[in-house]
Amino acid sequence: MASAARPATTGLLDAFRKPDFNVAAFVRDATGQGHDRLGRLTQQLEDSASSLDEELQREIVACHEELLHSAGSVNDLDGQLGNVREVVEALKNSVARMRGDVLSPFGGVKRRTELLQHMQSVNDLIRKLRRFLYDARTLRTQMEGPRKDYSKAAHTLHELESALAEGSLERVDALRAEVTWIRDTGSRVRRQAEEDLRSGARQGNQITLNTALQVLFNLQILRPQLLRLTEELLQELANAQLVGGPGFQQSLVVNLQILIAQTQRIHLLDELVQSKTDPLTHRKFSCVLEAPELSVGSKVKWAGSAAEAKELGIQPQEVGTITRLRDDKCCDVSFASGKQRGNVLRANFQAAEGNITSLVGYFWEQATMTLKTKFSRLCQDRNLRKSLLVEFPKVLSTLAEASDKVSMLGKSRSQALRNGAGGLDRETLFASVGDLRAEYLQESIRRVTEPVEMMLPDRLIASLSSSSGAAAAPGAVSTSASNNASGDTSLTDELPTSHDLRRYAQLLGAELERSESCQDQVLKEALRNVRSSILFFATRLEQVVDSSCVDVKCFEDDARLRLRSPMPLPAAGHARNARLFGIAHHTLAALKDVIPARFQAQVVTQQVLTTLQGTQAAIVSPLLGGLRRAIQTSIALPPAPAPERSADGSAPLIAVGQAVSHVSRYYFALFGAGQLLPYLKDLCIFLIRSFLSAAVVVKPCTEATRQELLQDMQAVEMMLSAFDAEFQTHLRHEASVFKEFRKLLFSRSAESIDFEGLLNVIPLHLLLTYAVHQLPAEVPSLPSFNGVSPAAYFKDTLLLLWDEQADALASFKAKVGDLCDKHGLDPTESAVSAFVVAQSA
Repeated sequence: MASAARPATTGLLDAFRKPDFNVAAFVRDATGQGHDRLGRLTQQLEDSASSLDEELQREIVACHEELLHSAGSVNDLDGQLGNVREVVEALKNSVARMRGDVLSPFGGVKRRTELLQHMQSVNDLIRKLRRFLYDARTLRTQMEGPRKDYSKAAHTLHELESALAEGSLERVDALRAEVTWIRDTGSRVRRQAEEDLRSGARQGNQITLNTALQVLFNLQILRPQLLRLTEELLQELANAQLVGGPGFQQSLVVNLQILIAQTQRIHLLDELVQSKTDPLTHRKFSCVLEAPELSVGSKVKWAGSAAEAKELGIQPQEVGTITRLRDDKCCDVSFASGKQRGNVLRANFQAAEGNITSLVGYFWEQATMTLKTKFSRLCQDRNLRKSLLVEFPKVLSTLAEASDKVSMLGKSRSQALRNGAGGLDRETLFASVGDLRAEYLQESIRRVTEPVEMMLPDRLIASLSSSSGAAAAPGAVSTSASNNASGDTSLTDELPTSHDLRRYAQLLGAELERSESCQDQVLKEALRNVRSSILFFATRLEQVVDSSCVDVKCFEDDARLRLRSPMPLPAAGHARNARLFGIAHHTLAALKDVIPARFQAQVVTQQVLTTLQGTQAAIVSPLLGGLRRAIQTSIALPPAPAPERSADGSAPLIAVGQAVSHVSRYYFALFGAGQLLPYLKDLCIFLIRSFLSAAVVVKPCTEATRQELLQDMQAVEMMLSAFDAEFQTHLRHEASVFKEFRKLLFSRSAESIDFEGLLNVIPLHLLLTYAVHQLPAEVPSLPSFNGVSPAAYFKDTLLLLWDEQADALASFKAKVGDLCDKHGLDPTESAVSAFVVAQSA
């Protein structure tokens, strides 16, 4: 039984040794198992106590020697404990002495300091109370006097409300009635100031506005009240209906009348805000419109770079609040979305309220945005958008009239509509219809471009270009050429007629008149579009010119001027080119006749003239250039020898005359009457000048030579008549020179010539050259004296002197003077010598 009870006792002891042993739970379990179980457990506890006592005795007996050995050091330990006891006693005495010398006086000082602090708080409260009561009495005097001074009352009220904001006076029972009256008075003063601000702005009453602005400034609520008034005026503009259809123009006028009236009110208010200064603080009222300095609690938005914002995860328009200012550069910002950004640069943020440099500028920007929204809403309907585009010049004209009406506002008559910061920008108003303007200009381009594409469609240009290439192909057979000619004729008939060109010019004029009411906004663009349309038309004309038929080969050998047999006849390409030349000519004439005179200078510009004339020159210049080269080749220097002359004159001149007659009869006849006159006039002038310049170079000028020149002059005159039957009327100067030179050649003796009289008609360089070459044979000719050939002298000197340039003429006269000096011409010897010496001096 003893061996059976020992494991139970051991288990019971192990339960007692556990750290989490719970006595209450053990007793509850033991008593809940019945009397028998409790008796057995009691017996186990007694046995366990006995076994523990026996085990403890055994342990003591086992450690008896070690305990005896340790007992020898008890005396030493007792001595050390005595020393420690003495030190502790000394320390206790020192602490007691310190408590008596330091802590007791400190406690007294602390009690007195707390008492002084309480007294100071009471003193501050009494001073605030006295100041509050004084300000309250002052406010009553200002508000209940015979003449209420709202501006001073506002200043006093702001001080009282600042004192109440601290919260310490709210708890004073004696002040509750006074605080209630002050708050009611504050509400009444604010309400009165707001009403005065609104009524003064609407009535233009500066006295009422000055009072309201001073009150609101003293209450430090001027900025929000100004912005609220601005929003109310903007809301009135937003509430005005802008309807489409027949009533659009009237509704637009109503909207602009509201805009003008509201702008005038804001402008008057802005002038007062910009000019007034607080007499107490000497601060300008306009400072309230500036962005506030960043401080704790300020509403801010991102103003840094987009890359930095992306890196921080910040939206540029997201508004945040400054929660902490770390130093002069950095701060912590919290956003409404829950984002927290710490230690960020303050320079990357700006006040969310923004900086308003001008109240009227701020209002104008918001008002024009409101108008833009209204126009955008109207344009969502396709039919209304089309009607707006039709009436768009009227819309711009109405906007321009409105901008003119608000351009001068206020007593100072200062310019309100102006470019630059702080002012009303006219372009901002016109930008409200910017989308319509862009679409209108696109329609304008289409209206002036479509007629060109209808007159000269891509199909026609491609067909004419292919027919030109086929006609120009080398080795083409006659049958193919005939087919090409017939096909080209049918295509040429599709080219625009003079009626089409006149109608085209009328469309251009109508487009300009449609845009005339808005010169700055659309007329300039319309003028540019019209010019571009004309240039586009000229470019398309150039594309259908048959370059293979612009020249005429009348000579087998251009150097010897041998005529072809038979002479070439015009191909279909020549007829087309003549038609294109006439189209360019009639286009220019129609523009000058149909386009209103007030637009002529801006439409028929030098670029337009040059382009259309360039198209004409591309057609006729090669043809006239070939004749010009043939004329220059035919003028022999000196006169052609006898084998090359016939009874009718110089063979080269006669050949060129025949070519000229053939070209005039078959080629020039395809052009309209008078269309080639400017070009033929230039060619006739060149012919006369070249022949006369070559004739005066001849030396010796014998009687036979003069007869040959007279004969050649007849051939030249026939060529001139072939070019222009009325050349004597069209070329009065050159024809007179030509006629007088013929008289000069008829003179039998040089001494009988009236050189001074001939100077009235014949240019000096011609007459002087002719006179020099009438001198005796020992005097060289001018080409020989200058060391050049007669042809070079004729081309490089005499032809250039026709332009009458003073420097060239002076150099020419100097060379003749050198000739006179070198050969010692005596003016008394003959009339010719006297004339040469006199004119070269």
